[in-house]
Amino acid sequence: MYPLLLHLLDRRDQGSASSDEIARAMLYVESFFVRRLVIGRATSNISRILLSVVTEMDQAKPVDEAVRSYLSTGRKYYASDAEICDAACGIPFYLNGRPGQRALVLRWLDESYGSKEPVEYDSLTIEHVLPQTMTAAWRRDLRDDLSGNETIAELHGSLVHTLGNLTLTGYNSTMSNSQFAKKREQLHRSGLVLNQEIARERRWGRAEIHARASRLAKQIAAIWPGPVDVRPGDTSDAWDIMGKALAGIPAGSWTTYGDLAALIGSHPVAVGTWLATYPLANAHRVLQADGALSRSFRWPDPARTDDPMDLLHAEGVNFDEQGRADQAQRLTLEDLAQLAGLTVGDLPETLPAPSGGQDPELRDRFLEQLASQQEPDTVKGVLCVLDNWSAMGGTLLYGQAGQTSCFLIAREKAHPDGNIWPVALYPLRSCEVVFQHLARRPPFDDIQMREELRERLNKIPGVDLPASKIELRPAFPLTVFADPAALELFIEVLGWFHQEATYQDPMRDPGT
Repeated sequence: MYPLLLHLLDRRDQGSASSDEIARAMLYVESFFVRRLVIGRATSNISRILLSVVTEMDQAKPVDEAVRSYLSTGRKYYASDAEICDAACGIPFYLNGRPGQRALVLRWLDESYGSKEPVEYDSLTIEHVLPQTMTAAWRRDLRDDLSGNETIAELHGSLVHTLGNLTLTGYNSTMSNSQFAKKREQLHRSGLVLNQEIARERRWGRAEIHARASRLAKQIAAIWPGPVDVRPGDTSDAWDIMGKALAGIPAGSWTTYGDLAALIGSHPVAVGTWLATYPLANAHRVLQADGALSRSFRWPDPARTDDPMDLLHAEGVNFDEQGRADQAQRLTLEDLAQLAGLTVGDLPETLPAPSGGQDPELRDRFLEQLASQQEPDTVKGVLCVLDNWSAMGGTLLYGQAGQTSCFLIAREKAHPDGNIWPVALYPLRSCEVVFQHLARRPPFDDIQMREELRERLNKIPGVDLPASKIELRPAFPLTVFADPAALELFIEVLGWFHQEATYQDPMRDPGT
């Protein structure tokens, strides 16, 4: 922080910035920090970014506007209000950043409500309302919140560390794993507005935690200003290339979401989402592979109601009786590359959709979140993991929370020993190793087997799972998969796990 702060103060001494402008610039930097913490990007490239602000911000703008604009461009993870809302419900806030940073954000949130009762914040610690260690009573309370094949452990894992389940209290040791009725009484006596709000709830489950997370997300958006709206071309080179190719598509021609995705190394779902969000020239000339208009097509401008099919007809695109455009008028990947000024050798590798998933809609949501939050090399690594898992005979199960997780299923529920999976992938952040789940599933209910899994994983560069977490759900960053050597070792571990999990002992009695 110091290089940027010293530069700003120097600007004030030189008379090129006022105290008010410096204060606003610092608020934008604070907002940048807080919002990154909420979405799980607290430290990613932070030093490099802050150093670059000094030399790369627009010197022609007032200093506060220049700082905000620079932080808003490129992949700096200055989270938008929508990203904050999504992350509040799905990202494990309690595992992000440092403890003091997390507690400070909760303190600032409470202070923002303007309580008249003085509070000694320094003596408070973070409390999980839904406790970290489940009890039989809490399991009964959560049973009504289960959906589909979801287990209590999966539901608990998706909620316990999220922002909506966290508060500050001086009664952490007293509350411990108490039922919500007891916690509610103690929270009601608290001087914190955050706690009094929780105390008004009759129960505490998924709906209540998500609702509180949404309220806190709105409060974060009100306290800490978000990034400025930027042109898609400013956000990354890839989207700039896509915009250039789109602008060059002549009337009477069309292309596909898949070809545009291949052009920039993304996925068709992410391309469709981008086109529906940002106004780009000729976006109506992008169709499905068979030439049909996508059912989810919408103009970025909600006031625009003209039919894109009518517009394409007027431009000279021919359609058959089923509403499919003439393939002879389609521009291929190579055509788009020429329009964007690229050669085929410049193109990134295409990112295929993983096979073996149980729900295409959830799969696409997982891919969209993955492509929007991770660098291309990480995305390709994750997709390689999923493809190899499917090739081994495993299946993919996608979660239904705000952050769409992906579970690598080795055995289904119908198996005599029940279902089992080694890891869960969270597209915004990490690969979670589910030792806690494995402890109840043969053959990994044997702690020696779980220890062997831990040791095999720890041989992978970038993975360090401590022995103390052999009963928990430790995680490592998805960026590990961007390293080809690490990726190869991880796939080897998956192969070993799948073989152990699906091995049928001929001496075993399936009825036991």
